[in-house]
Amino acid sequence: MDLDSKAPLIGVSIVLGDRPSSRGTISNEEGYFLLEKVPVGRHKLHFSYVGYELKSISGFLVSSGKESIITIELEESILGLSEIEIFPDQHGSRPVNDLTTISGRSFSAVEIENYPGSMSDISRTALSFPGVMSTHDGKNHIVIRGNSPKGLQWRLEGIEIPNLNHFSGIGASGGGVGIISNNMIANSDFITSAFPAEYGNALSGVFDLRLRTGNNRKHERTFQAGLIGTEIMLEGPLKKNSNSTYIAHYRYSTFKIIKLLGAPLRNVPDFQDLTFKLYHPTKKLGVFSIFGIGGVSKEVGNIGYVMSSNMGMIGVSNSYTVNEMTFLKSVVSISGLTYSWDDTLNIGTEDSPIDRFNKTNILDYAAKTSITLNRKIDAQNKLKLGFMYEQALNDSYMGWHSDTLNNWNQDPLHPDYQNIQYEYANVDDRNSAGTLQTFVNWKFRITKNIT
Repeated sequence: MDLDSKAPLIGVSIVLGDRPSSRGTISNEEGYFLLEKVPVGRHKLHFSYVGYELKSISGFLVSSGKESIITIELEESILGLSEIEIFPDQHGSRPVNDLTTISGRSFSAVEIENYPGSMSDISRTALSFPGVMSTHDGKNHIVIRGNSPKGLQWRLEGIEIPNLNHFSGIGASGGGVGIISNNMIANSDFITSAFPAEYGNALSGVFDLRLRTGNNRKHERTFQAGLIGTEIMLEGPLKKNSNSTYIAHYRYSTFKIIKLLGAPLRNVPDFQDLTFKLYHPTKKLGVFSIFGIGGVSKEVGNIGYVMSSNMGMIGVSNSYTVNEMTFLKSVVSISGLTYSWDDTLNIGTEDSPIDRFNKTNILDYAAKTSITLNRKIDAQNKLKLGFMYEQALNDSYMGWHSDTLNNWNQDPLHPDYQNIQYEYANVDDRNSAGTLQTFVNWKFRITKNIT
């Protein structure tokens, strides 16, 4: 499809490999193409089209027993020559968002699997990028150019979402392990500075994630068991001979399964998550998608604390090509994040114990809408503008109480009768707020290499 208008490109030449005898095909009237009987392994794909920049994808993985799906966006060339010599574009890590000109790169599910120490976690994969480091090995919080880990923004399908990690703390952007599985991720962006204007609420970095669409030809089921989690994924066409698809993924902690089977394990990670996407292209109203993600996690410590951290969101998006120069995308979502902590301490002595119950309950909910307009003025000029509105609700409590001190406070015979502080709330409030963001981004390509 066209990078700016998302309109399908008819007759694009697709070639597999670099040899003169390489097989190939062309895209049909809807932009779809199919290469059959491709050997298992990693391959290179070349995409060429008259009036557009050549694009090459290297390291594209074809595995056994499963079809591989890929979406390609081609950018219109600003050069018009009678004769042109074409060289492959080897910059496969260029950001999907073409307004990200520096300090950004794209990454794929294959990279997440192959990076050393990534543990199939996108946050840990990012630690291999320049200017990025971890706070410590036990969590996947990341520090970008010395900034606080809290300044990282998560986005999914074009709209901001809560922290996308299990075992996350209050106000954090990381946790123990990512909620989203790399089996669900399409090419996505990681930006470490100089954000395009649309990322108006980020201070440190941006993870701009995209979910892949399901197989539009046949139903497939994938089962995978690993060190982190055991997962199952379903995908396929919603209707026969249709490009409407579904994909859904569920994962459960592998160590928790082993413990439930009777193994004498202690303090195992207890989490589960679910991700899905329904994709439905129409002839007149554009492409509709319904997507969602959610995860629950719980941790019980040796010292007696119980911590739980949960998040979830569901959204609907519409991508509408107005004409060959204009593209409109709208997203509406509802998201939520909850966090709780409970522990009991003895603030007295062994002979005269005094219990103290610490309790934290944080609830964050938000309804969001986003409308973005892409306008390709000509081959050199592109305009992107839009707005995002969020209505958020926060209900928080952080405090403690003591049954022992309360009993003393109620006992007329105690020396401090009705004069003991037996409970205290650091935070106990419920508030809502609305936030409106607007942005304009203009991109001018002076030459092929100067923007």
